[in-house]
Amino acid sequence: MLERYTIIERMAVGGMGEVFLARQRGVGGFARTVVLKKLLPDVEGSDDAARRLLDEARIVAALSHENVVSIIEVGTEDELPVMALEYVHGENAGTLRNKAAKRSLPMPIVVAARIVCDAARGLHHAHEAVDVEGRPLRIVHRDIAPKNLFVRVDGVTKVGDFGIAAAEQRLAKTATGAVTGTLSYMSPEQLASRPLGPASDQWSLGVVLWELLTGQRLFKADGPAEVIGLITEARLRSPRRIRLDCPKELSDIAKQMLQRDPERRFPDLDVVANAIEGAVPECVGTAGRAAVAAFVEQMAGPELRERMRRIEEGAEVTNFTPRPGTKVKPVSSSSSAAPAAHGRGEASSSSSTGLAEGTSPGTRTVPERGLAQARQGGAAAVTSPAPSRRWIPLVAAAVLVVVVAVVGAVVFAGGAPDPNTLTVRYLEEARPGRALVLREELLEDAVEYKLDPARVDPVAVTLAGLCNERLDVLRTHHGHDERVRAADRAAVAEKERLLQEKARAALAPLGGDYAVAALDMWAEECWAPIRWLEPTPAPDVQAAIKTRIVPQIEDTAAWREAVVRRLLRRAGVDVDAVMAKLWPVVKEREGLIARYGSVPPSQMPSVQAGIKDLEARGHAALKGLAPDFENAVVQIAFIGFDDVDAPVPLFSYLPSVQAREPGAR
Repeated sequence: MLERYTIIERMAVGGMGEVFLARQRGVGGFARTVVLKKLLPDVEGSDDAARRLLDEARIVAALSHENVVSIIEVGTEDELPVMALEYVHGENAGTLRNKAAKRSLPMPIVVAARIVCDAARGLHHAHEAVDVEGRPLRIVHRDIAPKNLFVRVDGVTKVGDFGIAAAEQRLAKTATGAVTGTLSYMSPEQLASRPLGPASDQWSLGVVLWELLTGQRLFKADGPAEVIGLITEARLRSPRRIRLDCPKELSDIAKQMLQRDPERRFPDLDVVANAIEGAVPECVGTAGRAAVAAFVEQMAGPELRERMRRIEEGAEVTNFTPRPGTKVKPVSSSSSAAPAAHGRGEASSSSSTGLAEGTSPGTRTVPERGLAQARQGGAAAVTSPAPSRRWIPLVAAAVLVVVVAVVGAVVFAGGAPDPNTLTVRYLEEARPGRALVLREELLEDAVEYKLDPARVDPVAVTLAGLCNERLDVLRTHHGHDERVRAADRAAVAEKERLLQEKARAALAPLGGDYAVAALDMWAEECWAPIRWLEPTPAPDVQAAIKTRIVPQIEDTAAWREAVVRRLLRRAGVDVDAVMAKLWPVVKEREGLIARYGSVPPSQMPSVQAGIKDLEARGHAALKGLAPDFENAVVQIAFIGFDDVDAPVPLFSYLPSVQAREPGAR
C-alpha cells in the first residue's frame, strides 16, 4: 500500500503505532495530502492492536459527514494494517485554546459556538449511523476532547480519532470495567464503567464548550483521584460567572450538557447544535465559519503556512525515518492522527493503536524490570512490569552514553547523523562494561534468591559473554547498508535465538524462578536502538526529571554505591581512595540534574555544561582503571536523563521480551 504514498514527516510515534503525514500521488498529476496510521513492526504479534486499528477504520468508513474526518483506504504493509485518513489542514481546538490563553485573549463567543456546533453535528451523525442493512451501529466516541476536534483553516471543524469508540460488532472488545478516554473529559457514567450512550459524548462536548468559552480548564487538579472527585462531586460554575460577555442562553446550554444525570441532558446532539445556533445566531452559516477561519489565522497562520510549505516540498523519507530537521512531535497518549493536533494535548488512558499508551505527553519510557520481581504464569502473565530499582540506572546510563557519544557528531558534523551510524556508535560505547554490570546484577540477586554466589558466578560469567556476543552481532548488522541489513535480518534473528538458547541452557542447572528471571535480565541487557527520535523539547525534559529521574536518583543511591564499590574491588584498586574522588562528583552531578529540571529554559545550557564538566571529572577520578571497568562504573554511577540536544533512542529487546511487551521503548 505504501508504495502509493510519499512520506513527508512522522507526526507521532508510540509504543505500538506511528502516524505520518504523507502525499498520495496518482496519474495525471493527481496528488493529495493524507495522514497514515500504521503499527510498528515491533508489535507484529499484537493481534489486538491490529484489530483496534481495523475497528477505527470500520467505524470511520461507516460515516460520511462534513464534520467527521473521513477515511481514504485501508491496506497492508508487511502484513500489518495501514489506514489512510483525510488530512485536516488547521489546528485542534485544544491548541487554539492554549495559544489564545498564552496571549491573554479570550476565544470569541462566535468561534467557540461554531466549533462546538460543528462537532455536535458530526457526533450526532455518528450516533445515528446505521450499517448497509439499516441496523444501528450505536457508535459512541468516548474520547471527545479539544485535541480530537480539528479546526480547518476555512473554519470547518471535524471530529477525529474514533480509535476507542464503542460500536456494535467491534473486532477488539474493551475489557469489562476498563476505563478509556481522556480523564478530564470523561462523563460520570464513563468513570463508573457503566454502559455508555450518546449522552456521554454530550457531557464531554459540554466540557469542551465550557473551556473554550472561559479559556480555563474545568476539571484541573493535581492527580487523577482529584480529577475524578471534581467530575463526580464538585459544584460546576456557570461559564457566565467567569466570562461576563457570554450570552446567558449559551451558558445555560453548557450547564444542561453538564448535568450528571444523563436523563437531564439534551435529547441528542442535534438538539444541542440547534440550541447553540439559536443562542448565537451570528455563528450560523458562512459568517460563523469565516469568524473561525479568521481566528485560526490569528492564532496559527505562520505555523500553518510553514507546514504547507513542507507538504508542498513533499520530501520523501525512507524507512519511516524523519527527514533531517523534521521535528517529531512529543508522544501523546492519544493516537490522534491528524497533524492538526499540534500543540499540547491531554493525557489519555487508551489509544487506538497503542500510541504512547499510558505515558504523559513528551515523556520517553523504558521497561524497568528487575531480577527480584516475582513472575507467575510464564511470559503471558507479565503484561505490566513493576519498576525495579536496580534496572533504572542501567537504562538511564545507557541513554547517557548515547548522549555523550553523539552530541558532538550532531553539532560538529552539521546535521543529525544517519540512524544506523548513531546505533553503531551507541553499541561501540555501550558494549565495554556491559558484561561486568550484568555479572554484578546476577550475583546480587542470587543472594535474594538464597543461592550461593560462588555457584552462580560461573553462570553469570557465561551469560555476560553471551551478552557481548549478541551486541557484537548487532554492531556488525548495523554497520551494513540498508540492502545488506534487509537481507541479513533473518540470519540475525536466528543468531539471536541460538544465543538465547545457550543462555537458557547455562541457567538450567540453577533452575526455579531465578533461572526464569535471570534469562529476562540477560535479554534486557542485550538491547540496541531500533529507531531514533529528535531531541526532546525542554519542557518535557524538565517534567521527566522532576517526576521520574530525581526519584530514581534517590531510590537507587545506596544500591549504586554498593555496586560501584564491588566493581572497584574486582578491578584491584584502592576502593576508598577512588570513591573519595569519585562519589562527591557523582553527588554534585545529581544535584545539578535536579536543578536542570527546574531552571528557566534560558539557563539550561549552562547547567548542562556543568553536568558534562562533572562527568569529565568523574572519568578523571577513574584514571588508570581498565576501560571495561571504567565504563561499567560510569554506567552505574552516572544515572542518565534525556538531553534536549541529543537524539533519543527507542529500544528493542529479544523476542522473548517483545512477546510480553510489544513495542517496548
